[in-house]
Amino acid sequence: KRVFQVGVQRRANAIYQQAAALVRSGALGPISAIKCQWHRNNNWRRPVPVPKTDPKWHALERRLNWRLYRESSAGLMAELGSHQLDACSIFLGKKHPLAVLGIGGTFFFRDGREVDDHVFVDFEFPGLGDRKDDRVVVTYSSINTNSFENYGEMLMGSQGTMIVEAE
Repeated sequence: KRVFQVGVQRRANAIYQQAAALVRSGALGPISAIKCQWHRNNNWRRPVPVPKTDPKWHALERRLNWRLYRESSAGLMAELGSHQLDACSIFLGKKHPLAVLGIGGTFFFRDGREVDDHVFVDFEFPGLGDRKDDRVVVTYSSINTNSFENYGEMLMGSQGTMIVEAE
């Protein structure tokens, strides 16, 4: 008796619709690579408003910092990367990568979190061309300790490069 809707951030964004139209027009030439990143200097941990000795602390910690625990979050790839992979699917008109290779870990925050604070992933997507062996390599990184390059996507074609960032 409830309505539930799941969405991703870039589907209704006019900037991404326009960028996809530009890719489909061929203006960039064949796309061979897409670089995506979502870098932030933010550890996602929120303060718990009671002392650690309070019996409510553990439950509040799990509720306030749900993004840090596997029972309630799949981490950076699900929270942030899903939006950018969906953007790649919009750009390429494809729904699924053919291959994935990645690494992640808690490389910086040693605070009991269960999800990675850094992830680096490569994807192989089918390309836009007619050739069966046409491929696009998508690289994705998300780090929580440095906001250089912030977030966005860079599409690299044989005739040009397009950077889509910060609405």
